[in-house]
Amino acid sequence: MRGVLREERGSALLEFALVGGLLIGLTLGALQWAINIGTIQALEQGAREGGRYYAITGDEAGARAKVEQILVNSSLSVAASRFDRNRDITISQGADGYITLTARYSQPNFVPGLPRLFGQGQNDPGQWTFTASATFRRETP
Repeated sequence: MRGVLREERGSALLEFALVGGLLIGLTLGALQWAINIGTIQALEQGAREGGRYYAITGDEAGARAKVEQILVNSSLSVAASRFDRNRDITISQGADGYITLTARYSQPNFVPGLPRLFGQGQNDPGQWTFTASATFRRETP
C-alpha cells in the first residue's frame, strides 16, 4: 500500500489537467470579456452617432440606419435574431427639447455560465445583452 501512494507516474498529467483546465477557462473568459468591451464601445458609438444625427435632422429612420451602420462597421452581426433596428433602437423626446436614443444589442456567449456569473443572461444564459444611451438637445432648423 505504501509503495502505491509514493508512485509518481502520471502525476504530471494530473497536474496539467488541473492547471490546464483553469488556464483555459481564464483565457476564454478574458477573450469573451475583450469581445464584450468591443461590443459595448461599438454600441455606445452607434448610440452617439444616431442620437446626434436625429437631433440635427429629425430623421428617425436615418438615425436607426446610422446605429446599424456603426454596428456593421464594427464587425457585429445585425442578423434578425440578434438585432432589429425597429425593436432594439428607441428614440424618445422630452418636453425640454432633449432627445434620448437607446440601443440594445445581444452578444452570443461561448464560455458557459459566464453571463450568469456577472448578472446577465437571466432570460437566455447563452448571451449577453448590452444597452447604450445618448442624450442630445434637439436642434431647430
